[in-house]
Amino acid sequence: MRYKSLLVAGLFAVANISSAITWCHDYTLYRASQFATGKGKDFNNMDPIGLKSRLTALGYSLALLARPGETPALEAGDVIIIGNASEGQPEDHSGYVTDAQGHIDHLIQMFGSSGMPRDVSQIANVMDPAFGEPLLRTGWTISDLRNRKRTVNGVSSESIYKNKTFQIFRRARLMTDMVNVWTATSSNPEPSGTLPAASPTVNWKLGSIQYVNATNSRIQVEFTLPPNIVLDGEEIQLKAEIRHQASNAYAPDQFKMDLTGNVRKSRPTHGGIFADPTQYSVAVSLNDPEAALVSFPTPDGRKIKDAAPAKGEVRFPWPKFLPNEIIAHRDLTLRLSGIGTYRLRYQRQSMKLADALVLKFPDMK
Repeated sequence: MRYKSLLVAGLFAVANISSAITWCHDYTLYRASQFATGKGKDFNNMDPIGLKSRLTALGYSLALLARPGETPALEAGDVIIIGNASEGQPEDHSGYVTDAQGHIDHLIQMFGSSGMPRDVSQIANVMDPAFGEPLLRTGWTISDLRNRKRTVNGVSSESIYKNKTFQIFRRARLMTDMVNVWTATSSNPEPSGTLPAASPTVNWKLGSIQYVNATNSRIQVEFTLPPNIVLDGEEIQLKAEIRHQASNAYAPDQFKMDLTGNVRKSRPTHGGIFADPTQYSVAVSLNDPEAALVSFPTPDGRKIKDAAPAKGEVRFPWPKFLPNEIIAHRDLTLRLSGIGTYRLRYQRQSMKLADALVLKFPDMK
C-alpha cells in the first residue's frame, strides 16, 4: 500500500531490480513467481505495468473483475490488483491469495517512511507502530480490504479501497505451454515524407522526437512504445505528450501512433495469411487543450485546426493470435503530421512459456 503522498510516484516508478522489496507489487511478484516456478524472484520498485507483464510471462491472465459488493471465489496462487486503470482508478495496491478460502497476504509500507527496501525474509518480523501491525498483513479477505477501517495512531478512517474494482489474475498456462511471442525486428528511424517549406530540423529517437522549426522554436514529443518483446495478452500502453514554447509557432498539427496487423488479404487455402482487424491508436496535438480549437496558419498558407489534447494514453492487452489465423507481423506506426513516419515491426514466433519468460525477462531465469 502506498499512502497519499506516494501514490503518483509509486505508479510511475521504473522497475529497478535489486535484492530487496519495497512496494506491495514487489512482494506480490515474489509470491507469484514462487508459485509458478518454485522459486521466488526478488524485485524492487515494481510498477503496475511491470507487475502485469511479468505475471503474463508466468502464465497469468486476467480472470475476472470484482466490483463493490462482489466477492468472487478465489484460488490459491491468484493475484489481486486493486484499482483498474481502464476505469480511471490508480492500480495502487496488490496481494497474493494463499488458499481456496480467499485469504490474501499483502505488504503495506511503514507509515511515515514509505519507500524503504527490505529483504523479503525480514518483512514478516517488522512491526509498524503507527498501525500496531506487522508490515506483512496475512489472512485478509476481499471484504477486509474493502471494509476494514484504517487505524493510524489511534485515528480510524474508511478503507481507501472500499469503492474500487479488484482485478483477479489467475494462472491459465503452464511453463511448458506454447505461447506466441512478438519481437521487434526492424524499423526505419529516419522520417519519410514531404517536409514543409520552412525546412525544419527533426531529430528522431526511441522515446522522443525533437522538432526545431525555422524560427528555432523547439517542439518536444515524448512517447511510450511497447517493449521490444511482447507476449500475447500482455498489457501494454501507448502514451504521448507534446510540449512547445510558442503556441502560435508553426508546427505539425498532430502526432499519432497506430498499432495494426499485417494487411495481406486472407486466402482460402490452408496456411493463408490473414489481416489482423485489431487496431489501437493514440493522438496528441501541439496545442494546449484549452486552445485546441484555435486555428493557426502554416508557412504554405494553410490553416490547421487542432482538436486533440496535448497528452494521450491508451492501455490494452496485446491482441491475441487466433488459432485459425496466421498473423505474421504487427506494425507500430508513429506519424508526425507534415514531417514523416517511424515504423516498428513485430514478428510473431511460438515457443514454450518457460523460454518466453527467459527471453523477455533474463533476470527471472
